[in-house]
Amino acid sequence: MSTARSRGLSAEIRRLRQATGMTMGDLADRLPDLSRSTINRMELGQRIPTPEETSALLVALEIGGEEAAHVLALSRRATESRWWEVGAPGLPRQLKSWIGFEQDASAITDWSLDVVPGLLQTAAYAHAIIRLACSDPDELESRVAARLARQAILTRDTSIEYTAILDESVLRRSVGGRAVMAEQLRQLQRLGDRENITIHVTPLESREHLGLSGSYAVAHFDTGEPLVQIEHQRSAVILDDEDDVRQHVSSISTLVEMAMTSADSAAIIEHTAVEMEG
Repeated sequence: MSTARSRGLSAEIRRLRQATGMTMGDLADRLPDLSRSTINRMELGQRIPTPEETSALLVALEIGGEEAAHVLALSRRATESRWWEVGAPGLPRQLKSWIGFEQDASAITDWSLDVVPGLLQTAAYAHAIIRLACSDPDELESRVAARLARQAILTRDTSIEYTAILDESVLRRSVGGRAVMAEQLRQLQRLGDRENITIHVTPLESREHLGLSGSYAVAHFDTGEPLVQIEHQRSAVILDDEDDVRQHVSSISTLVEMAMTSADSAAIIEHTAVEMEG
């Protein structure tokens, strides 16, 4: 399964080889255990080299010091098993891939036309949403737990920059009942106070715009191009085509421009929470 870590590793291997002036054939000649086609798959991210194979590649490329240590660290991390890969039954394969990308992103922007994004949901709100498409009790609890576990990226020491742009209707839709929704709105307030989290609301009176075609998320990385995810009830689609990604990123800029400021957004979240609590 491709992750941002494996993509970063493949890009580093390709960059280092090209910097030496070697062809893949030249490199394969120095590595009897790795064929040219295998090296090609590694550089394309279709095969993740083991730490031992990465070490052999670095020796053949005559790369040492801090640069070699950096690439070896990428290799070890790229082959790690992580909780969503081994301990989250019921998660669609595409969603597992996206969780991996979330963990490695430097910035994420969520545009939501319908519900509070998963990274901001309370347990009760997540339960109310997920149970609509999941009738098995064990799978339901597993998926709720997985959704809450994903949220650790927002509060860990080396947290990413996260932006949520919510249509105003998201605040007013009483998911799970008024008490659940009030709790969810209060959570949005608390999270919006964090330095790495920004929440914008687009007003109901907004005119037609590209965001009306549906919700999506954009993940940016220190290494590699951005990715876009469109999540459905029980599946997800990840877009990596350059033109598709560029259009979605451009739409995000438009949505931020038409949205309320973060201060005004916080005020309307507060106002709606009071209404729900009343």
